[in-house]
Amino acid sequence: MINDTEHNLIRRFIKEAQGNVSIMFAVAFVMLVALVGAAVDYSRFIKEHQNAQDSVDNAALAAAVALSRASDMKEVDVKQLVKDNINTNKTEVFGKIEIIDGVFDPSTNEIIVDARVKVKTEFMGIIGTKMLTAEVQAVSGPVGVPANIDIVLVLDNTSSIGYQDLNALVTASDDLVDFVFDNRGTANIRIGIVPFSRFVNVGSSNLGSGWINFLAAYNPDGSSFQGCVHPYFDDRDGDLALQPTATEPVEAAYDYAKYPYSNAPASAQSHPLWWKYKWDTTECNLSEVTALSSDRNYLKSRISQIKGRTGGSTYIPSGLKWGHGILQETSPLSSTPTTSGNNIKIMVLMTDGGNKLYWIREQESPEDIRTDEETDGLTGDMCESIKASGIHLMTVGFKFDKTKEEFERAGKLLRNCASSSGSVYNPTDRNELKADFELISERILQQNIRLLR
Repeated sequence: MINDTEHNLIRRFIKEAQGNVSIMFAVAFVMLVALVGAAVDYSRFIKEHQNAQDSVDNAALAAAVALSRASDMKEVDVKQLVKDNINTNKTEVFGKIEIIDGVFDPSTNEIIVDARVKVKTEFMGIIGTKMLTAEVQAVSGPVGVPANIDIVLVLDNTSSIGYQDLNALVTASDDLVDFVFDNRGTANIRIGIVPFSRFVNVGSSNLGSGWINFLAAYNPDGSSFQGCVHPYFDDRDGDLALQPTATEPVEAAYDYAKYPYSNAPASAQSHPLWWKYKWDTTECNLSEVTALSSDRNYLKSRISQIKGRTGGSTYIPSGLKWGHGILQETSPLSSTPTTSGNNIKIMVLMTDGGNKLYWIREQESPEDIRTDEETDGLTGDMCESIKASGIHLMTVGFKFDKTKEEFERAGKLLRNCASSSGSVYNPTDRNELKADFELISERILQQNIRLLR
């Protein structure tokens, strides 16, 4: 039997044990809350740390671009540039970014930005940690626009573009010239312009030049030479190293009417190239090709001449071949000399239509038949060669109707031709065309600048 004294002792023991368990449970609960809270706080901190790194990276890149465009780098406050960019574009949600320093190191040609991110804790304060901090750094460069930037605008001027859209293209191109010259810093800028259709206009002043075939050209109407020349219309078009010469001349493209079989003159039907041109109409209405020039006003005047001048069908190899020859200075057209130094070469290819030749299914000369797919294959190979030669290729597909096969095909071609996915533009109207050319203008001057570490 348990007496009263023993019974009281047992009751007291049980009561004290329950109290100890309650205390232990309370302590464990606090620790559990602290651990869960710490996980939440740390997750927020990791997110904010990444946001801060992204913000500092972007600020460092922007500072490198701004410094590259400055005429006098000594007058630029790099740290303030970084702060302004952070304040405008910062992405932190929970914390605060503090810029410790932002400097330009001329010995390495780099922008170095050091910053600190601070995030207040919501739960870890229970255990005495009220703030989480981390250091972030971004290094961008190389600062300074390259010594020479050569740009060639290869612009589809076929009749399908329409005068209003063509005028928008003229304005966008004119703005591009102004932007790169206004923001070039100390760089030497040269720009070339290649309006193209199935032919290009090299200028009537080249009448009699040995690299143009005048005698064998198709000219049933006896027209005078207005400056247009055809491509080779065979595999030679894809050979970028082959530029027109006396031994490999291009054919003069004279104005002629489209004659139906019933009333075509004998001069047309008896010509050996009748099979190729009988369904086509050539009117040399394109403005002239412009070789690389550093004369801003001259370039703007040449661009203004594009207005209202269209003609022919879209044959991209024609534009690419002349664009490449001008950019590499291997074409028979002379460019303005430039100084030696680090060169950046950029080609902007703009088109609004499918890539084709309208005579390709004629049976009179089956050895010369080329399907649209074969033309695209030739064009794609040319693009790869252009990029392999160190040229950055940007493509602009204007008003592509994706419901039509030829535009779907052209869109795929331009995506593959571009140097990167970020160099592909698909404006659907004139406003977007203008905006995309503005982006292109900016990126032209940012070609070398990148995050270094």
